[in-house]
Amino acid sequence: MTDHIVEANKKVIDLDALEKLADEATPGPWTLKTGQTSYPECDDADSWSAVLTPRGREVVTLYERYGIKGEDRSDYDDDAAFIAAANPATIKALIAELREARGLLKSWVASAEAEYVEGLFYDDVKETRAFLSKAQGGE
Repeated sequence: MTDHIVEANKKVIDLDALEKLADEATPGPWTLKTGQTSYPECDDADSWSAVLTPRGREVVTLYERYGIKGEDRSDYDDDAAFIAAANPATIKALIAELREARGLLKSWVASAEAEYVEGLFYDDVKETRAFLSKAQGGE
């Protein structure tokens, strides 16, 4: 599900498509819950990490099946924590921040280009202003 990536090689993100996905998802904040289901008869356990909506509905659950008790499953917890943090509100805030940054960058580039052009033609502009001033009766 990478419809929001326009050009995979360049990682150009279609912010409108990504924002639409965030709008259609269950609003956050999402929370992380971890647990373990034990099977004492065989000394095994299933560990799980679940991402829940504010109403407690599962967004996703990651299972480590047939794990031995005490086995490290921090990668599942880390993945689920990331998914919980990347909830729709977070994605929409990042999109807004990126759009603002892009707008600032665009205005800075335009300003830098104008300053460059003005500097490049400074002498010509100065001479033209002097000519116009003289033509209008000034000195």
